[in-house]
Amino acid sequence: MTVDKEFASLLGEVEQRLSRHGYDPADLYTLRRLLRARTVPTGPDPDEPGRGVILPPVSLPSRDELAVEARRSRRLWELYQVRDWAVRRRPVLCGQVLSDADATAFVEDFTIRPEATLDRSAVRGDDPAVLRLWQPALAAGAIDIRHVRGTADGRGPVEAVAHATTLDDTDDEVLRMWRAGFDWTLRFAEHRGRGTVLERHSYRTAERVLAALLFELYVRRGPLDMAGAVTRLLGDLVGEAVAGETMSSRERAQVRTRTFAAVRFALTRLMGHGAVRRGTFGNYELTPLGLWGMNVRLSDTGHIAPVRGSLATASAEALLRCLVGYTGRERMEEFDAWRGSRSDAQAVRELLTAADRMGPGDRVQALVLVDRMRTGVESAIREAASGVLIGPHCRAWLSARGHGEAPSVEDRAHVLVDEVIAASRDGSPEEFVAGLRGLVSPAQYELIPVAARIPHPSVPEMLRLLFELHPDWTVTAVTGLLSQRLSPDDP
Repeated sequence: MTVDKEFASLLGEVEQRLSRHGYDPADLYTLRRLLRARTVPTGPDPDEPGRGVILPPVSLPSRDELAVEARRSRRLWELYQVRDWAVRRRPVLCGQVLSDADATAFVEDFTIRPEATLDRSAVRGDDPAVLRLWQPALAAGAIDIRHVRGTADGRGPVEAVAHATTLDDTDDEVLRMWRAGFDWTLRFAEHRGRGTVLERHSYRTAERVLAALLFELYVRRGPLDMAGAVTRLLGDLVGEAVAGETMSSRERAQVRTRTFAAVRFALTRLMGHGAVRRGTFGNYELTPLGLWGMNVRLSDTGHIAPVRGSLATASAEALLRCLVGYTGRERMEEFDAWRGSRSDAQAVRELLTAADRMGPGDRVQALVLVDRMRTGVESAIREAASGVLIGPHCRAWLSARGHGEAPSVEDRAHVLVDEVIAASRDGSPEEFVAGLRGLVSPAQYELIPVAARIPHPSVPEMLRLLFELHPDWTVTAVTGLLSQRLSPDDP
């Protein structure tokens, strides 16, 4: 059977099935309801294992400008003050916590109010007010613990002396210490999570709420109504935090109140870091320093968080991954800067080699970028035409420019699968649905049955997208039937 007749044959099969039971095949709602139960479920794309969330690119000041802002941070100044205090007093520690005698001296010298006791002459080293100042200095490496008394495993008293040799005033050192204090502020459970069950739930939930708020501020890159955002997040996170706990409605309300107060307190601390600033009407936004801190933090946790102007020396794989979050104009500006350090032929080889082991969107993106290099690239594209996943794109590219034979129907189907998957991940869902009729037009319907036969890992996802979202009922019918046949449970 020719490919142009295969689509019609499949469509006729669906029509016969439905007409026997009195259903109208052109009724999209009924068609999807009847076929949906047997369509193939799709999980993570096997073509893109372990891929992190791709975030929009951000613009950051230079490191020397960031360091200038960090030096103005009140929290960084406190860290240096704690270091100087340790040099003078040489406090005794139990593990990494100040002894009670030194903790009492600490609150007096820094004029802070302990939280665990009203008696300023009997302060414990694990008092949250003490930990908030002391522990960031340890985390930043401003204080070195030397085991000069007690046990070497740190379980007994040990003496701490300031680590003066590494505290220089270079920009890198200042930013490293600032970030250590910034990260510590975000870890509620460590220095606020002691006490009753209610307190533990409250502070652990506050840590999650704060992380979600900062992520939203990073992606939004503009003012955010903090009270409204916290209230919205509390509804979900508090319920998760107390799941399985026997709590009265009053106790749950106390968790919400404590969590809200803890988040507000943390935002105040972050303002002292110079990471967050408050605008009008209770809105908050990240400062450039806070944006940098979040960029590093998100990158460290596996997200793809590009910085504008930073891809010129990146690998081709990193370039393709990061460009997904850029707008069209920014994307081309970053690419032109990247290709400036290599010949066009070398740039094409690197791009296509990387794209052959990446996802559908990366392959489509690679060919779009290749189109910007008009001369001296044909031989590099011919070399890549033997690739398993990028090869069909290369052969289609060569044929369209008169440098090769017409692509096979299998190659065309392969490219169509990549284009549908790429379009579904680039832009909003509304934009994808609006452009789907043009992306998969009647002239390409014959490729849908062919796509179901090729060894492409994203075929099930493409069939699902067309089945659920394409406006033409004939596409819905055929993709639903093909999905049933691909199902391992199909008899």
